[in-house]
Amino acid sequence: MKNFWNEEIMDIPVCRDISQNWQSIRDEALAYLDTPHPYSRDKSPTIPYPIYRVPTIDNPEATERLYEGQWGIAPLGVKRSKDTNHKSSSNIFGASEKFLEKYTKWKSGKTIDENLEYASTKFMFFHELLQKHDEGCLMSASLSLLTPGTIIKPHFGGDHFIRCHLCLVNDEACSITVNGETQKWENGKITAFEDRLRHSVEHLGTQDRLILIFDISIEYAKKYIKDAEFQSLVG
Repeated sequence: MKNFWNEEIMDIPVCRDISQNWQSIRDEALAYLDTPHPYSRDKSPTIPYPIYRVPTIDNPEATERLYEGQWGIAPLGVKRSKDTNHKSSSNIFGASEKFLEKYTKWKSGKTIDENLEYASTKFMFFHELLQKHDEGCLMSASLSLLTPGTIIKPHFGGDHFIRCHLCLVNDEACSITVNGETQKWENGKITAFEDRLRHSVEHLGTQDRLILIFDISIEYAKKYIKDAEFQSLVG
């Protein structure tokens, strides 16, 4: 079974466009991170990914913290998918969507939709780029800021979609492991995998790692990726 779809994902026009314009997206992201957020009580442009407890991979009866360190997230304003057929799929932040809706409201005093509306005004280039492609080509998009020393433990995410990481600011000592295979990010390149597979992240570097996370439904991706193994994925 293939764990990463980095080359195949480039057959999708919107992915090629995002990758080719990564520097402009990076510049918008860095400007966003440098701007005090009007909805945040501490003016931070990101919110910490909640440190909640989840069943461990090896012992479902036990629980442990999902990650250790500092992991900040921020939506980019992409509206939620209207596709109701994949209720187990995630939007915006991942499989813990409902929990994060409540968390975002508590942290910022605003709903996720209100935060999306604000974010859309800060990522004008990114949204203009998406308008060149099919409506709903992305299910969600957010920034993920990981500080040195952070460990995200092995876990499973949602299904029916491919999770894509566009690297905006890299650190060579930061890596992701999917189903036992480890890769490192590269500036301007997309790392793509099924979020339902067991995956983890280890940041042993010295500078923050910044990526754009976006999700593409497998059903949509199959329109462009004709690889036989990819076509066999459950969409």
